[in-house]
Amino acid sequence: MDSLEDLFQRCHERHHNPLSQQKSIIMPSFHKQDFHLTVFCAVGYPIEIEALIAANINCCPLKKMSKDEVFPVRYEHPDERWVDHRTRAYGALYWQQSWGITLFTGAPSKNWHEFEFTYEAVRKAPDAVSECLEVLLSLATNPLLTMTDKGGLRFTCRIRDYINPINEGLYVADWGTPILVIEGDNSYSLWDARKEIILGDLLRPPDIKKELIFEPINAFRNKF
Repeated sequence: MDSLEDLFQRCHERHHNPLSQQKSIIMPSFHKQDFHLTVFCAVGYPIEIEALIAANINCCPLKKMSKDEVFPVRYEHPDERWVDHRTRAYGALYWQQSWGITLFTGAPSKNWHEFEFTYEAVRKAPDAVSECLEVLLSLATNPLLTMTDKGGLRFTCRIRDYINPINEGLYVADWGTPILVIEGDNSYSLWDARKEIILGDLLRPPDIKKELIFEPINAFRNKF
């Protein structure tokens, strides 16, 4: 990985020049009335739906609304029927029209959590972001770090025996936009080809204890 200083420079470039989306790829299967689906979870990162399911990653398709916008096919939280049936609950038509996935955080994806430092944080508080990220990256041998379509940075992990009780956002009053967003609690996060995985494997996020992950996060919060 580039140094964090170089990575921040790439964040600035990404913010002004976002990547394009890519549509899902549909391939016929050897099984009758079945199909293989490949989605672009990040630039240069096509993944088969079956691989996401095998990795306990609960997802649904994103529908393209305009050139730069995608939204989940449905908005309510996943229920037991969805958790059990996964992609079959949506049918081939939705997937054929999809431009990535909605990844369900929290319990549906085995305690999946995402800690996103927004572009506003990278732009206005690079030292604080750098200090926090350095600690987070040191917590696992397989850290998962993503650059978002807007130039932010996202650290992803599973947290043992813990679900974040709320979807938190940290704001600084005079900035007016969030600088840290924590996704959990059966929420969802949008993944498509406008993101870029800098480090790690989407199918193998690190598994980290709650006490370890929130120590640097709380230190970051306290700076504001």
